[in-house]
Amino acid sequence: MTICWYALHGRHERDLAAHRDARPWYASKTTVSIADAHAALRRTLIATKYRAGHPDQLKPQEILADLLAWEDVA
Repeated sequence: MTICWYALHGRHERDLAAHRDARPWYASKTTVSIADAHAALRRTLIATKYRAGHPDQLKPQEILADLLAWEDVA
């Protein structure tokens, strides 16, 4: 599953460049390893989990609209 995800959403060039920058002695690396793909997926999942806000939370204007609607009912 990780391989399929990485094939569709991975950033091969960016990950290779980051790998080369972190390990200058390994400049001949030309392909992404399965460990690189796992690391990219792990970073993406963590970033998604801890992103500010949640898509299921109401926006301030939606909360205000609900409050105004309830005031009209009362």
